Amino acid sequence: MFEGEPDAALVQQRVRMRYEYRVQVIGGEPVCGAGCVERHTPADNTGERYDPRMEETRNNGRIESHPDIARLYEAFALEAAHAICGEVEGPYVMDLYLDDAGQPHVIELNPQSNSGLYALDMDALLTAIRDNPEQFMPDPSRGGMPGCLGVREETCI
Repeated sequence: MFEGEPDAALVQQRVRMRYEYRVQVIGGEPVCGAGCVERHTPADNTGERYDPRMEETRNNGRIESHPDIARLYEAFALEAAHAICGEVEGPYVMDLYLDDAGQPHVIELNPQSNSGLYALDMDALLTAIRDNPEQFMPDPSRGGMPGCLGVREETCI
């Protein structure tokens, strides 16, 4: 009803978000994920595409391993990314959480370029970037000039 209104705010019921998790989506496909553990970096990755370590309450300091939740998030992210394909373009991150009933939900979608990496599997992330270079090219229709920052001369990128 208020779409496009600059002062509109989304209000919903209060929910308890448990086990926040970030999934990187490139080329419309989830490629890797990690719990939103602030002190973790890609150097802390366990060698798994979907790192199983997370905190039930973000920043509480109690890091636990939950491979079952990581697998649930992987499957849910695939389903959600396919459901919004065509609505969302370019690389992005999908932040997820579990509700008290153990059901996953999307908290938000954000640009990939300014998201925290946490304990992501950098090999999986960099492979997806390599395999989807068009997602990382400037859009000539937005002022990118051919030959500048990798913008191709073709009219169709």
